Amino acid sequence: MNLLKKTDKPIFISLVLILIFGLLMVFSATYKQDISFFFKQIVWVAISIFIFFLIQFVPMKVFYISSYLLYFLSMLLLVFLKLLNASYVERWIDIGFAYIQPSEFAKLTLILALARYLSNRYRDVNKTNVLFISTLIALLPFTLVFIQPDLGTSLIFLIILIIILYLADVKVTYIIVLMTPLLSVVFSFIPFVWIIYLFVLGYALYLGRMNILNIIKIVFMNIFVGGLSPVLWGLLKEYQKVRILSYLKPHKDIHGFGWNLLQSKIAIGSGGFWGNGFLKGTQKGLDFVPQQHTDFIFSVIGEEFGFFGFVILSVLIFVIVYRTVSVFPLIKSRYSKLLAGAILTVTVLQMLLNISMTIGILPIVGIPLNFISYGGSSLFTSVVMFALLNKIILDRGNYW
Repeated sequence: MNLLKKTDKPIFISLVLILIFGLLMVFSATYKQDISFFFKQIVWVAISIFIFFLIQFVPMKVFYISSYLLYFLSMLLLVFLKLLNASYVERWIDIGFAYIQPSEFAKLTLILALARYLSNRYRDVNKTNVLFISTLIALLPFTLVFIQPDLGTSLIFLIILIIILYLADVKVTYIIVLMTPLLSVVFSFIPFVWIIYLFVLGYALYLGRMNILNIIKIVFMNIFVGGLSPVLWGLLKEYQKVRILSYLKPHKDIHGFGWNLLQSKIAIGSGGFWGNGFLKGTQKGLDFVPQQHTDFIFSVIGEEFGFFGFVILSVLIFVIVYRTVSVFPLIKSRYSKLLAGAILTVTVLQMLLNISMTIGILPIVGIPLNFISYGGSSLFTSVVMFALLNKIILDRGNYW
């Protein structure tokens, strides 16, 4: 059987090119320090591609039926990780020949679970109880990952919730209301700004003709959550606080908490438009950028391929985005539609978040660059997501 017939050519070809590009970057970032990372990544790429094709033979109905089960198993894995691991950072499970990161798998299972829950045609997605249950489904993995601690990945779960609610046609007003507690946490560190925010929030809800009792409930919820900010700050590990402080004042301690960001900026800036050439990055070669094969691998791309490297990566992603968007209206299954939209949006947003971190637009919170950063769990999950996206596009005319 010709396996290529099981692929949507634009998506599969773009995916393969991105994976090859990622392998080159991992090789460049590690060949002078520890080349074993590169060979491990090759193995993960091979396994991921095998699973990509295997998924094409599994009916979409199987994923629909097993959505809640997969979500439940991934939550058990996160709980098991917390009970098993007593280390400082509890993110990985040692399975002998490799380390797996359950939080990566949980991102996919959360998308599956929310897509199934919100795709029920008899369920009014704008009812309070539906929004409440959807939020709880997302808050469980968020909490379990936040306490590992892994601030970056935990925020992805909230992003997934917002994306799927929007795709499921939940009123934008309700989505904004769900986002307000997070904004309250941020603004509460500046009391004057927080007070103004609370007044603006209440007035905006009033203009939106919301019931007075509901307005009071939402405002008080924001006050309560914002009041917990000192507690939430205390729950963060010291290195997480340092990352946030380095974003606010990167030049205050250039040899301490500001080092990562400043060196990343130097590496990317030195690449100019065309870059210094493959394997010719000096910042990377001298190991000035910490974690350059994981969270900061974009600094390697910027130094060696310059802005042109960013353009190459963007074009490959754009091909996938354009292909998915062009066939999106033709997807008949509501479940598949929610899956496809969430997978594509989350992937693109995570890539933008990682790049924004490495150039200083956003705080460094430990989010890998999809398909490019070293890491088997992240790579495997990203490819599985695209395997589902590929299958949905091929089966777009079926209700299965």
